[in-house]
Amino acid sequence: MHSKTPFHDAILGLSWNLSNTPITFLLTLLLLVFLFVGLTTLPAIGQTYTVLHNFTGLGDGKTPTAGLALDPAGNLYGTTQYGGFLGNGTVYRLALHHGMWTETIYAFEASSADGAFPTAGVVFGPDGQLYGATSWGGYGYGAVFSLRPPATACETALCGWEESMLTVVAPPGCDGAGIGYGDVAFDSSGAIYETTIFAGYYDVGTIFRVFPSDSGWTCQDGGSFNWADSGGNTEAGVTLVGDTIYGVATMGGQYGFGTVYIEQGGIWPLYAFQNGEDGSYPVASLISDAAGNLYGTTQGGGSGGGTVFEVTSSGNFELLYSFTDGGNSRGSLNFDAAGNLYGTLCSGGPQRVGSVFRLTHETSGWTYSSLHDFSGGDGACPFGRVSLDANGNLYGTASQGGSYGYGVVWKITP
Repeated sequence: MHSKTPFHDAILGLSWNLSNTPITFLLTLLLLVFLFVGLTTLPAIGQTYTVLHNFTGLGDGKTPTAGLALDPAGNLYGTTQYGGFLGNGTVYRLALHHGMWTETIYAFEASSADGAFPTAGVVFGPDGQLYGATSWGGYGYGAVFSLRPPATACETALCGWEESMLTVVAPPGCDGAGIGYGDVAFDSSGAIYETTIFAGYYDVGTIFRVFPSDSGWTCQDGGSFNWADSGGNTEAGVTLVGDTIYGVATMGGQYGFGTVYIEQGGIWPLYAFQNGEDGSYPVASLISDAAGNLYGTTQGGGSGGGTVFEVTSSGNFELLYSFTDGGNSRGSLNFDAAGNLYGTLCSGGPQRVGSVFRLTHETSGWTYSSLHDFSGGDGACPFGRVSLDANGNLYGTASQGGSYGYGVVWKITP
């Protein structure tokens, strides 16, 4: 039996003879039906947006440019580019404790044995520890690190995690400088891959590999970008499909607007952007589906606000969507179980300070929906990817805005 509403009772309770009903009653009846249908369908499209944490710019950090990692207990992990006790950035953990979100952080020291200013996020490695990279620190060129939780249970909001520096880029062992926004990636052997924006043979960036060895961890060059061919100055990390490495170069390539590349004994272009309908200047790391197809975004081109695209492993390109409601997508996309895509725009929405979007896969193509438009007070300019939990809740960061202007961690409940 269907549940009744006041509109339901009002319609069923009428006993007029419609053949003799004045036109005003017919219009009223149509209005009641419209309201009944409209109100009963509203909850299906409603979204609840919640700010979980406002960064103060002090010990907790400021400017979270990366997305979040989730553990099985529902705790959230991320980085801030600046702030912390020494001003060099943080790794933070948000945990729901007695109905409130508390924070545990690691503050970078920017010493020769430490990094600074992480723009990439953290990910869980095969051993369950957190891994990430900093854009500066060590010898001044960037570093790869791991973090493990305290040996004893945490009883306060601020608990120290123990850091291990795995490698410091250039020198020793790897030629590169300025690690980008992309998260580190692991291959099947447990080796870690990351990219740099500068240096290398052509001075436009490199791919490097860090792997465990008898002496600890060893850094090995994985190839230098070539501006005129594979592109360069990539801000994105690599994506592994099996053990095959793919990625995007933000600039350069045949037309100068960036590429999708593959690493096979060198870095080779799969597709070169032309700054037309296809887009230009890709920044976000790629994701892949079960068939090995690659998905990503561009900051420019298309209808002016960038694009969402698909590239096959053989280099066939398909445009999925062009942004018209603002643009500048810098965070990686993410899939849900139904195959829909989620992402962020740094300058989307009515206020042009960012939005969270969904692209729904339908037989006629991809349909765009804005899940939240930022206003500034609730966050602004999201850079990082959207993360999803098992219940379909969305989590992410905004690099600016919030109560103190230094960014937020947010949640959207469908």
